[in-house]
Amino acid sequence: MTQANIWLPNIKPGSYSPTVKQQLHQQQTPAQTTNLPSVNIHVGNVSGNSGIYIGGTLTVFGLSSHSKTNSGFGSIGDSNTFYRCVSVVYDPDLVDTPIDDRDIHILQQAPPQGATNIGVQSVWVNTLQQNAGTFIGSTNVTGMDSHQKQNLGSGQVFGNHNVNCASVNVTNDQDYIDGNMLDNDNKAGVFFNG
Repeated sequence: MTQANIWLPNIKPGSYSPTVKQQLHQQQTPAQTTNLPSVNIHVGNVSGNSGIYIGGTLTVFGLSSHSKTNSGFGSIGDSNTFYRCVSVVYDPDLVDTPIDDRDIHILQQAPPQGATNIGVQSVWVNTLQQNAGTFIGSTNVTGMDSHQKQNLGSGQVFGNHNVNCASVNVTNDQDYIDGNMLDNDNKAGVFFNG
């Protein structure tokens, strides 16, 4: 975290110490800067190839995500009670989930102009799935791929205080070819960090 990109928590505009004033003056031009108040971020679930990006220079480039999901019951949040539930997933295929993701991405990034400062006091994330993340500060993310197939008899549980009693979950997935994924990529770029 740099003072040029992230607003300092618990310091109000106009009340900087001389040291902070000098550092901010050296790192950014006031005419090119926008300052926003501090925020708290609360996120329940971040799924494949998604994220929370906070910073001065952010480059998110060349991301791709393909998925197939069979859920007998689906996703579950907070404070649920399930009793004697029956969930069945029946998915026999000759060819299941063929994914052809041959990409060519070329990025020529322009130098950053100006800045927007956002104060972040807290970032709370309950669940991060594959190729998902929380990025704070100058970030270059390039070429993340996420390909998946899921068969979930009961689904995913993302919350607290759930009770599941005397339930039956059945998954039948007899495939001849399952999850054939071709991911030959060419991803190149020139990045500038201010």
